[in-house]
Amino acid sequence: DVVAPTAPSVEKKVVTPPVTQAAATATGNTYLQLGAFKTKSSAQQFMQKMHSKLGKSSEQFSLQEQNGLFRVRLGAYANADLARASAEKLQMRLGVKPFVSLK
Repeated sequence: DVVAPTAPSVEKKVVTPPVTQAAATATGNTYLQLGAFKTKSSAQQFMQKMHSKLGKSSEQFSLQEQNGLFRVRLGAYANADLARASAEKLQMRLGVKPFVSLK
């Protein structure tokens, strides 16, 4: 079920996710992708696991369906530099290596 992120792929088709709390409070269009899954239930389970590792945090999770995959993301960040700085801090805490993803 898990599709491991190796390198960010260039995708031309963008599917707009339903409006979520994360999207409503976003200040930018840069996100950290934590994982991509073939099924929505797998993505939701992973998102719950990541949420429990972060505890009460200002980080906002979102689930986006794009090109047949359900992507678990954190953000939005004002720019890619802030997202990269956050990714470095989160890698040890979450046990996964987030990568920068533009909306």
